[in-house]
Amino acid sequence: MLSKGEKLRQNLLDATAETFVLHGDLHLDNILSHNNNWVAIDPKGSRGPIQLFWGCTR
Repeated sequence: MLSKGEKLRQNLLDATAETFVLHGDLHLDNILSHNNNWVAIDPKGSRGPIQLFWGCTR
């Protein structure tokens, strides 16, 4: 099972040419409202395909 997941992960990474700077720990507890703006706090700092960012929005 783990090797299937790793293979899928690698296929997704290979399919994405661009790398982006990502928050690395984005979830509801790390998004705050400040002066009528949304602020993401406590980043872990990572880079990768933008698809990894959207995984946190489920």
